[in-house]
Amino acid sequence: MFQADSVFSTAAVADLYADGNNELISGGDSSAGLAYGQNYSNGGHIRILSSAGNAGSTNPTSGLICQYNTSQNIDRSSPAVGQFLGGGAVGVVIGDGSYYSGASDSNKVFAINTSCGLAWSDQLNGVTADSPALANVQGNGQLDVVEGTTSNTIYVLNGTNGAAIWSARRRVRSSARP
Repeated sequence: MFQADSVFSTAAVADLYADGNNELISGGDSSAGLAYGQNYSNGGHIRILSSAGNAGSTNPTSGLICQYNTSQNIDRSSPAVGQFLGGGAVGVVIGDGSYYSGASDSNKVFAINTSCGLAWSDQLNGVTADSPALANVQGNGQLDVVEGTTSNTIYVLNGTNGAAIWSARRRVRSSARP
């Protein structure tokens, strides 16, 4: 599958459509330019690909089911997949990078549905390049999103709407000794 730039994110594999076929979910960077007849802009993307990819096809974009584009790169963050959206719907959540200074999507966590529509995004207090985790933090049977930032803060976000449930800053101790 052709990428618009580099991919440092580890792909997730899941049967998103409950049809017995696994899909690949990946984040990646995008650089402005024209490739294979498609214009790309600076930023990033979250892609859902068929498990066959473009095998047997001469089209480098064959196998792409859908993608969601961002104005900030999707760097090292790897997607988490689970039933965390409203009504128990399956969603994909991922953080972003920091390559494009001043990008409107900086410091965000993105949650998309299985059609690559934005379910919600939340801007946090630092770069969200860490990979999010899904957990029933509140003990209510609903998966929440746990994400760390470069500002040493850990957030727990409501999985259905992205609202912050709580956050805590990690205390950084000095390594200097008296």
